[in-house]
Amino acid sequence: MKWRFVSVMLITLLGFAPSAHAFITLDAIVPSSPVAGETVAARVSAGVCDTIIESPGYPQITQSGNAIRMLLETAHSDDPVFCNFGTGTIDLSFGEFPAGAYTLQLDRHYVDFIGVSVTQTVGSASFIVAGGDAVTPLPTLGAASAVVLGTGMLALAGFMLRRRARTIVYAATRGTRQR
Repeated sequence: MKWRFVSVMLITLLGFAPSAHAFITLDAIVPSSPVAGETVAARVSAGVCDTIIESPGYPQITQSGNAIRMLLETAHSDDPVFCNFGTGTIDLSFGEFPAGAYTLQLDRHYVDFIGVSVTQTVGSASFIVAGGDAVTPLPTLGAASAVVLGTGMLALAGFMLRRRARTIVYAATRGTRQR
């Protein structure tokens, strides 16, 4: 009986325990289809017990071939009492690239409560940079062009109907009908 009471109390008290909701996420690459020479950015969200902080030398961006690494300076708290950073999303630009396929790895750095330096990988995303030659769109019909085209088609249809009518009349006078 005593064991059941302790189990029920423990489960009940666990329901009242505060939980920390910390997050930093790599949401997307912006723009979604970059073109060579266009600035590319990482859309990053953070909040509650995690935040991105401005610090000299950060973000640190390194590139090795087609692998890009961005290291952010962040703050982190495991104690729910200090989880008051709020939530938000930011676009962090990390460069312009020639055409090709790339992978971005987003890492974070923070110093924990006891002074230990921690570096964690937040996420990675692959993206393709298209060539710099812009696609030239085909011209479309404006209102005036549509009127000219419509008038031309009506004139051609009238000409063809009049020609067919003459052929039928001529055939009728000769006793045969042609189509």
